[in-house]
Amino acid sequence: MTWGVAVTDEDSELVSERQHFLKCWPNYYPAVLRGDKTVELRINDRAYEVGDILVICEYDRRKGYTGRQCRRIVTHVLVGTPEFGMSPDYVALSMQPIE
Repeated sequence: MTWGVAVTDEDSELVSERQHFLKCWPNYYPAVLRGDKTVELRINDRAYEVGDILVICEYDRRKGYTGRQCRRIVTHVLVGTPEFGMSPDYVALSMQPIE
């Protein structure tokens, strides 16, 4: 069973070239941008890994993409487990801003 892997500043060589473009609704985007929202819950349909880059794109369900986006690096991947009330098909992605 996979419980997740963490990355620290010393592990910066773990940064991958894999990028995932993810939609983010406007009511959540400001918190991501400020760094208050540091976890994304997603279906694990992309085999997310520590070091992957998330390009968070603000997306309005009525109007489409707003043009605002920010980049985050995945620092930890927690694969869902029924013990924690999460389906194994989901992951919790911890993320930090990329400077």
